[in-house]
Formats: sequence, structure tokens, C-alpha cells
Amino acid sequence: MLKLERKSKTKLTSEFFNKVVIILLEVATFLIIMGFVGGLIKSFLDLRFLISTTTSIAIRYLIIDLISLLALVEILKTVFSYLRDGRVRVTYIVDTAIIIMINELISNWFSNPALINIVTLLLIVLVLVIIRVIVIRISPEQHSKKT
Repeated sequence: MLKLERKSKTKLTSEFFNKVVIILLEVATFLIIMGFVGGLIKSFLDLRFLISTTTSIAIRYLIIDLISLLALVEILKTVFSYLRDGRVRVTYIVDTAIIIMINELISNWFSNPALINIVTLLLIVLVLVIIRVIVIRISPEQHSKKT
């Protein structure tokens, strides 16, 4: 009887936890979408740099803004994947990290950093790309398609 009570309490706790996580992820999704809308507005406002500064500076701002928006899209894919499948896909997390690191690389590139900083960021991006390839190769989905 005691064992049965523990199982039912654990099941109730697990169901409660899952519901709380889903509610929090829905709130996070709303916040991410609001951030995306804000990022789009900021990108449009940064178009003013085309008039007030050189074209290369304006393009720098737009590139950085748009890469940041791509990172938000990848985060949304991760959240939607979790809500749909109940798990997080490692490839989405690695994709997000790659996009963020590329954003850092571009931001640093425009600020004339030391060569060691650029090389370090390039190595991080390279390692993330290698991880991405490995994750795809050993993915359980890939193995299930082959059989």
C-alpha cells in the first residue's frame, strides 16, 4: 500500500511539474516573440544609419541585428520542439550557440580586436560545427531511419 501511495504522489508531482514547465515555456515564448518584434523595430530604426553615417556602418548594425533575430528564431525552435516532443533537440541548441558565436565574431571583427580574440572565436565556432556534425551522425532518428 505504501509503495502504491508513493507512485501516485510521484505521478501527481510529475504531472504538476510538467504543467508548470509548459506554462513557463508559453510565457517564455510570448517574451521571445515580443523580443523578436522589438528586434525587428530596432532593425528598421537602424536603417536611419544609411542616411546619417557611411553605408558600411549601417550594414554592420543591420547584420548584427539580423543575426540576433536568427538566434531568437533558433531559441523558439528549441522551445516548440520541447513543447511538441517533450524533449530538447541538441541540434537546435548547437545551432543557437553557433549563431550567437557568429554574432560575437562579427561584432568583434568590426571593432578591430586582437588577432587572438578572432582566432579564439573562430575555434569555438569550428568546435560547435564539429559537434553539430557529430550529433547529426549519432542521432537516434538517423539510426531509426536506417533500420
